[in-house]
Amino acid sequence: MVPSSSSVLALGLTGSFGSGCTTLGNVLSTSRGFRLFSLSKTVKSQWDTENPGVPPNRGNLQDMGNMLAAKEGTDYLAKCAADEAESSGASKVVFDSIKREGEINYLRARYPVFYLIAVQCSRDERWERVRSVSEAAGLMESDFDVHDARDQIEEVSHGQKVSLCVDDADLVIDNSEHHARTAVARALNSRIDRCIGLVTGLEPCKPRPQEIAMTVAYTEGEWSDCIKRHVGAAIVDEDGSLVSLGFNQNPATMKACYEEPGYCRKDGLVAERLEGLRGTHCPKCGEVIESVDNPFRCSCGYSLKSHYFSDHGVRWCPAVHAEERAIGRARGRDLSAATLYTTTFPCLNCSKLITDSGLRRIVYVEPYPEQESVRFLAQNGIETIPFEGVKARSFHKLFKPYRQVMELRYTLPGA
Repeated sequence: MVPSSSSVLALGLTGSFGSGCTTLGNVLSTSRGFRLFSLSKTVKSQWDTENPGVPPNRGNLQDMGNMLAAKEGTDYLAKCAADEAESSGASKVVFDSIKREGEINYLRARYPVFYLIAVQCSRDERWERVRSVSEAAGLMESDFDVHDARDQIEEVSHGQKVSLCVDDADLVIDNSEHHARTAVARALNSRIDRCIGLVTGLEPCKPRPQEIAMTVAYTEGEWSDCIKRHVGAAIVDEDGSLVSLGFNQNPATMKACYEEPGYCRKDGLVAERLEGLRGTHCPKCGEVIESVDNPFRCSCGYSLKSHYFSDHGVRWCPAVHAEERAIGRARGRDLSAATLYTTTFPCLNCSKLITDSGLRRIVYVEPYPEQESVRFLAQNGIETIPFEGVKARSFHKLFKPYRQVMELRYTLPGA
């Protein structure tokens, strides 16, 4: 008998490539009773059909995935994997290679009990993990960075947007620690214990202090009127007490961008400057750029936006950032023993403010930290810690059973 979707426990895995999502999927499959289904299977199958006998590289598969998403819809790969999972009759399933919000939305709609797990890992550690395979295929570190940037958040609507997928996750696993190749799966198996206990309901537990603090930061971010992304920050002292909060928003003297001018000011300024490139030469192929329209690519496919605005145009955004606002609201308090929780990694300007404020510890959720900020904070002795645990999206759902267990355990007889 094939179980209905309502009785299936479904997990999804997302993260930048090299972070360990596929390894975690194999761990869940081999030792936790889940059946593994990869969204990339359909992409590889399509490539093999169209290019028999030709092994694909990562760029080929990214192009093919985008083509299928553009043609069939951004939920297409998730639908194919879910159909296969349903045919298998499995009651516990895990979906690997989730890279688009449409895929997440489809799986959440199809499975009432679905949790998305994001796997985090530093850029340098990810490169070390894939280096030997990449170099054997003739790909260098620069190729890794190009493919990594495409995974992060492509400009086209049907493109890969891993950064947004991680932002939408229910739980986060930190897989940044370096292990020998033979020990990676064992390390992930131990890290996933608590998550599995929570999502199955078999081992209810109370939230950790960092989960409470990060949930507060995410909740604060909902104050934001930003069109593009809501960011929240919370500063907590060494006793766990809240010091201050912040969210990204234009200064009080300015209207929100959706009110005036009616679109993202940053995007408008970036587009204006990119359109001014018409008639100049592409920095990649050297050909004259005849037209510059969104998504701002040369006819050779090179992203002009990524080349000229590697920071995604952050410097043109008028908003006060969440970290900046939280530091300002601390009103000069001694923050040397406090911790800043932020729902994204700080930009370079915020990193300078953090250093100057006296803060020495940051906990963040972000698959693609800005490397310039990473270096600046490290040089100034600021500890940066990837968040691990339950995120705001599922905080109450996953921790409510613990309260119920405690109520039953300690209720007076006859009460």
